[in-house]
Amino acid sequence: MKETRYISFRCPDCGVAILQEISLFTLSSGEILKRCSCGESLLSIKYVKSRETVQINVPCIACPNPHPYQVAASTFFGDQMFVLQCTGSGLDIFFVGDKEEVIKAVEQNTLELQRLFALIDGGELEDSVCDDEDCDCHGEHHHHDCHCHDDEEETLDISDNNLKNDEYEYYDAVVTSGMLYLLKELADADKINCPCGKKELILDVGYDVIEVSCDACQARAVMRSKTDEDIISLAEKETLELI
Repeated sequence: MKETRYISFRCPDCGVAILQEISLFTLSSGEILKRCSCGESLLSIKYVKSRETVQINVPCIACPNPHPYQVAASTFFGDQMFVLQCTGSGLDIFFVGDKEEVIKAVEQNTLELQRLFALIDGGELEDSVCDDEDCDCHGEHHHHDCHCHDDEEETLDISDNNLKNDEYEYYDAVVTSGMLYLLKELADADKINCPCGKKELILDVGYDVIEVSCDACQARAVMRSKTDEDIISLAEKETLELI
């Protein structure tokens, strides 16, 4: 893993893009808080060493509330640049990578936002209509996808235990959904094993990683959840061994 990365996010209040260097050493010392100079928006980044993940709370230019993400540390400090998106609007809101490539991506993002705002000002951007019959705003028009169910907690029952999913955005929701289905099949068939045998299973679903652990003995299995290959790898397992 690289020891330093550059990150950037755009303040939803003043529109300024903030660029910041992040080191693994500094992040290991505690949570990093980065506030825009206007004082209205705050980014938080926290390294969870026990899970080898980075938790990020990103201000969003399209939504009233920040978006929480959980990213594998190997992704955050990896060789490749990656971008986090607002799932409601599809807009890029957080950039991680080398300094030059982050600056280039932010500049491109600025041009895209300028084109988007020009469309909105010109009245050429059509509103979308929520078609969920159970939604409180059914039939109303929105500039972005409906978020009426954003606060609902997702749960997955495995055996006699509830496995709770953290409410994070996903790298690929289809891949995450497929892997959760396979994990439930393994659990229902009693094919998830831990050293203590109590199998007090806990599920932790992040942006690009899924962790299954035993609350009794703290054994765990961490799986990447980004591509179809990750689903295939899990599907090939006859049992899942927590270590």
